[in-house]
Formats: sequence, structure tokens, C-alpha cells
Amino acid sequence: MNRLESALNKYVKKTQDIILLEIKKEVIIISDDNSIKKNIEKEPEIRKMKYSIKTVAPDRIMEKKAIQKIIYGYSIIKNAPYSEITGITPKILVEYSLKNLPQSKKTMFGYALKGREGSKGILDEVDGKTVGRNALIIPEKNFTNFEGFLKFWGLKCKITKILDMGIEEEEKR
Repeated sequence: MNRLESALNKYVKKTQDIILLEIKKEVIIISDDNSIKKNIEKEPEIRKMKYSIKTVAPDRIMEKKAIQKIIYGYSIIKNAPYSEITGITPKILVEYSLKNLPQSKKTMFGYALKGREGSKGILDEVDGKTVGRNALIIPEKNFTNFEGFLKFWGLKCKITKILDMGIEEEEKR
């Protein structure tokens, strides 16, 4: 446990959770008690590291604005990434066009994307899925690897961030 987590741990019992967003240097307190925020802001470790503190009421945690931030955080109480706790995973929907490629390159792109004759394609490497013609879903954590692939092929793409709740559709018969 690092010093920041240690500083936050004394407030755990007064909240439903404390979410740490290391990259954005934010702490999100899930509580109805706004006074906790003021106390945490006084902590020397928090002030020294220049973290911003925000409070979210428990009944507002699943609102769009809150969940979009919290899903990238780390729960101090549960000691785990919030995406693992909720089962909600940040992903990227990639819609692409092959119009600028000649037919031979389109075929090569398909093999590079999905693999051929037992070899794996980039989708296997990044744990991606096809979701329609010229549409893919890639876990956000693997997207950087996939982005280089798209640039190599020079494809026009539309990129949309989505949150996957892990609900599988039943197979239609």
C-alpha cells in the first residue's frame, strides 16, 4: 500500500468507497457526507501530490458522468480496479472502411485481421471481436496495439468509446 492509499484508508469507514484515479490525479469519494472531502483535502500527502477531490452521492454513482470516470479508478475498500468489481469494461468500437484499398489488399487485410489457416490475426492478439461488417470491438487497454495496425493499413475509421457490461446475447436459433 502506498502513502496515498494509507492517507485515504482512515476515511474508508465513513464512506461507501474511495476511488483513486492515478492518471488524472483524482480521488472520488462515494458518500453523502461532504465533510469527508474537506478532511481529506487537509491530508498532507494529498496536498503534496496535488490530487483533486470529488464527492459523488451513492445514489448518483451509476449516472453517466460519474460512471465514465469511476470505471477507470481503483477501489481503496475493495482493493481492486473498479471495472473488475462492476464487470463493466471500457472498450472501443471501431468502424472502418476498406474503400481506399484494392481487392488484393482487402484480402490481405482480412487475413491480417482475423488470421488464416491456423495462424492468428491481430484480433486474437488484442482480444477483439467483430460485431458486424467493418465493425470491431477492442478492449480499451489493448487499443494502442491495434491503433498501429489501423495506421499501417491507412484506413479511415470512426472510433467510439463504449462501456461493455458483459451481457452476452443468447444465440438465436
